[in-house]
Amino acid sequence: MIYAYYMIMITTRYKRCASDEILVIHGRVEGGKSSKIIHGGAAFVWPMIQDYKKMSLVPMKIEVDISDSVTNEGAKIDLPSTWTVAISTDPLIMNNAAERLLNLNGNQIEDLASEIILGQTRMVVGTLSISEIIQEREKFVDMVNEEVSQELSKLGLHIVTMNINNIDFGENSNTGGANMGKERIDTGGKVFGPYSPGVKANGVIWLAGQIAPEAGGIREQTQASLDKIDALLAAAGATKHEVTFAQVLLDDINDFADMNEIYGAWLADVEIPPARAAFEAAALPRGAAVEIVVQAYDKKCCE
Repeated sequence: MIYAYYMIMITTRYKRCASDEILVIHGRVEGGKSSKIIHGGAAFVWPMIQDYKKMSLVPMKIEVDISDSVTNEGAKIDLPSTWTVAISTDPLIMNNAAERLLNLNGNQIEDLASEIILGQTRMVVGTLSISEIIQEREKFVDMVNEEVSQELSKLGLHIVTMNINNIDFGENSNTGGANMGKERIDTGGKVFGPYSPGVKANGVIWLAGQIAPEAGGIREQTQASLDKIDALLAAAGATKHEVTFAQVLLDDINDFADMNEIYGAWLADVEIPPARAAFEAAALPRGAAVEIVVQAYDKKCCE
């Protein structure tokens, strides 16, 4: 009878878990730990002083519609994405899962993961411009992956796969909005080469360098170049208030002060002046003293 009793106790308290599970033994465990975690193995669970629960390692597929994320230019974008996450088998991260997810069901775990993905992706978007997201998409995805991974690991989860399905610009999404195509910006002026005076695409406005060698000295040329920029921006449905970056090339760096005075007056009523680079060039087209290049965002795609 005693032998039979011990055999029953052994068979009922010896717990195994499959390779796609972890066994969490909690209660009184060695080392004063809150739990003992076993992946794909087995262990005795002693009655009265211990209990156990299994957690699945089967990946969870999560669809996250990250809508109305705001870039550092104030533009709103939508990022429909698909994520596959699972409980990690890394010993340190797996312990976090035992502490924070043990009594949650699959739907609750997915909800927590979705909130983290949503929050961290929006945070990354807020540090970048539209052009950075579009032109350096791989870098953007890596940044999102890193930020989300760090936060998910605190819950005991890791990313198996992630895919940002598309980058939509509000109403002007890939369902046919005009800003998703490439549009030429022109005011009818003469063009001296195989280029467009300006291009609008994906909510970003790029203008070719503007020169006015016929205007006179550095101050007059600066003002005339800025007038051309105003006209091109107007043709694109924008103003100097939407300019995010400017590059000024000078034939002589000693003209910087005069150029800067005219340039500063042009931006006098702009609350947030654009970022700028200014430097001397070896030579400018048609003997110009200054050439100004700007980039802006299309406010219509961000409303």
